[in-house]
Amino acid sequence: MYVISVIVPVYNVERYLRKCIESILNQTYESLEVILVDDGSTDSSGNICDFYAKQDSRVRVIHKKNGGLVSARKAGTEIASGDYIINVDGDDWIEKDRFFCLVKDGLSTGADMIYMNGYWVDFGSRAVKKCEPIEQGVFLESEIEEKVISKLVDCSKCFSGTIAWAMWMWAIKREILQQNQILVNDKIGRAEDQICNYFSLLSSKKVALIEQSSYHYMQREESIIHTKEKLADCWYAELKHFLQAHNAKKNDFLRAVFMAVFSIMATDYRSLLDFNKESLFPFTQVKRGDKLVIYGAGNIGSQLVEYLVNESGYEIVAWVDNNSKLKGEIRHGCEIQDVNAIKKTVYDYILITIMEHTIADGIKRNLIAMGIEEENIAMMDPKAIRESAIPLSYRCEE
Repeated sequence: MYVISVIVPVYNVERYLRKCIESILNQTYESLEVILVDDGSTDSSGNICDFYAKQDSRVRVIHKKNGGLVSARKAGTEIASGDYIINVDGDDWIEKDRFFCLVKDGLSTGADMIYMNGYWVDFGSRAVKKCEPIEQGVFLESEIEEKVISKLVDCSKCFSGTIAWAMWMWAIKREILQQNQILVNDKIGRAEDQICNYFSLLSSKKVALIEQSSYHYMQREESIIHTKEKLADCWYAELKHFLQAHNAKKNDFLRAVFMAVFSIMATDYRSLLDFNKESLFPFTQVKRGDKLVIYGAGNIGSQLVEYLVNESGYEIVAWVDNNSKLKGEIRHGCEIQDVNAIKKTVYDYILITIMEHTIADGIKRNLIAMGIEEENIAMMDPKAIRESAIPLSYRCEE
């Protein structure tokens, strides 16, 4: 019988917390300890944690001064006593058989880390399933590089791999997570999952990949994923120093660069654009004087448009998105149009500003099917992703 330690970082999520905790306590697999880490909440979240601790002896509560997600996870990981540790965010919830299936299909293999592929994104009353095709199985030390790590970061493409970094998609042996979580800097406010999981993978000798789409991720506007918080300057330097200390392979350093660029683009894209002036990073074929159609009104597309409207030498001739709900919306002085607007536009390049390479590839195929020449479609160039492209402040260099 395995004991699973479930760590729930909690900060001002009173609206969602009861559903989260009850979804854990109502699991069909009952050999659990639930560690609720109240990270200095200013709403009723702390009181909710205490209520459930009184109701169920499996629940332990830590009340601490606000220190961010990393410090909350550290606090929970430090006192965990289970064979494996799993994270569940305080505003998310899980289906009742998640841990039973995890034990049956994953923990029973004795793997150091188990990846549970697939999850649901909840948009209030609507949920969308996210599940990339993976090769299921148990992979030993000699196979982890090819079968797991290379699927997390594929350096031949921009950007996302078929395996995700999110902590809540992984079950990790307690000893491995305890020795690696402590290495992550508390100041890192985003992409801390990448560092911790990468450290843990490099410490693992057996990894299992299973299908288990029973996690519900709550998409909400106030979530950290929507903030413009600047990534801590120590992020890339910390990962690089760790790799150097462990005599990592050259490809591991390249993956670290990809992870850093991905995270910086998501939070502080302007710093990369300002630092790489020769071309429009990472669209290496685009030069000043080009007429541009921006395809995509998500985070990256919006940041790029905001930059370009204030940058001389580039001309935005259209901004398009295939989401009909965005048609006619004005951002940064530019109107978002339907994709068909491309047919009436004179341009040099259509920039696909989508970071999920499988989606970007699909958009490219659709554009070609519309009669657009491939040479006029600009994709993010993986060859542009190198350490010299990262601003010095993120590299912590003089």
